[in-house]
Amino acid sequence: MEINRALVKQQAKELIRGNVIKLFFIALIIGFLAGTSSPVSSLSGSFGNAVKSGNSSSQSQDGGSDNSDFFNDFGNFGNGDSDFGHFDGFDGNGKVNLAVFPRSNTELGILLVILGFFAIVAMVARLALAPLRVMLDGLFWQLIRGNNMSFSDGMTYIFKNTFDKNYWQKFLLELVKSILLSLLYMLLIIPGIIFSYKWKFSTYILAEHPEMSFSDAMRASDKMTKGHKWELFVLDLSFIGWYLLLILTIGLVNIYLMPYLNTTVALYYENFKIRAYQEGAVTQYDFLSSQQKTVMYQQSYAQYGNAAGVQNVNMYYQPVINAQPVAAEQNYYTPPMPQPIVQPVPEQMPLQPTPQPAQQQYQPAQQNDVPEQAQIVSEQPTVPEQPVIPEQPQAEMPEMAPVESMENIEPTPSADTETE
Repeated sequence: MEINRALVKQQAKELIRGNVIKLFFIALIIGFLAGTSSPVSSLSGSFGNAVKSGNSSSQSQDGGSDNSDFFNDFGNFGNGDSDFGHFDGFDGNGKVNLAVFPRSNTELGILLVILGFFAIVAMVARLALAPLRVMLDGLFWQLIRGNNMSFSDGMTYIFKNTFDKNYWQKFLLELVKSILLSLLYMLLIIPGIIFSYKWKFSTYILAEHPEMSFSDAMRASDKMTKGHKWELFVLDLSFIGWYLLLILTIGLVNIYLMPYLNTTVALYYENFKIRAYQEGAVTQYDFLSSQQKTVMYQQSYAQYGNAAGVQNVNMYYQPVINAQPVAAEQNYYTPPMPQPIVQPVPEQMPLQPTPQPAQQQYQPAQQNDVPEQAQIVSEQPTVPEQPVIPEQPQAEMPEMAPVESMENIEPTPSADTETE
């Protein structure tokens, strides 16, 4: 099953979110030191152009120009008899004087030696620092595995793991790949493209398994990409729009494109590896060093070699029977995505209950033992005693005459009656 390219790109965008500037400057520094392109390929390309130019210029055709004047002038460089001798000074009549330019063959020879020395030093330095590109790919592989390093940690990881005991394997990987691909590109373009995809994951393999040899890494990459190189070609074609935008923005879009592209390729490497394991194209044996293979072979031989009647035993790999197919909307590898930062909610302190004063038990006073203060403590407030009001003597009421019956009482005549 082909890898879901759109899903891989979406995952790459999620992984580099918030890390674009950091990853760009790391890749920019490593690219400046080790070179974005192989120094050997540049050297061989220049050599090939020089050979072609020499062959075309050495052949004299009818109506063509002869090169004898050029070599005569080069041999007499700096003399007044040559064409370059007209540059003696500038006085307004078309004469130019370059004071810093060599005036003799000796000065020219010294200048060429100095320039050649610096060119050789620069080429050797780029070759010596070329393994940095291997660990740069390893940094992006660490990113997709969930190890998001800071700028200082990332640079330390690259340099520390480049100049270790396995430095020469990384150096030979870059050197051999550069020479072979340069020769293939010089012969025909298509073989160079095919073999570049064939060894595309060799740097990631060596970064993940530094104890491997460079040849084993190239061989494992060949097994992983066998039958699937077209997917890598289509992946490169999908970035054509970005390359055009890179030209239109005079390289500014490279700030985002460089981390985005490297992260996408790292995700493709992990998906290719898992698919190759499931299909049986590679086994664990393919990613072991020579020493590890020897130890594993000895252990397997001691286990199976002396067993009677055991033949045709695959001691290294057992294929997965009835493996579950991967859904079309998924890939073989799902990277750990960064989780959004959630602001922690401050914990609320639990309300502490108001401590109640301990109640003291009432101790009754013993006989002949009167305490100075009462020892009674109660939650309710003490009610003060009401003062005793002395009783006032009541005045004696005079005795009332007995009331006669209402029938014997005659009504008193009113004033109106008397007037009538």
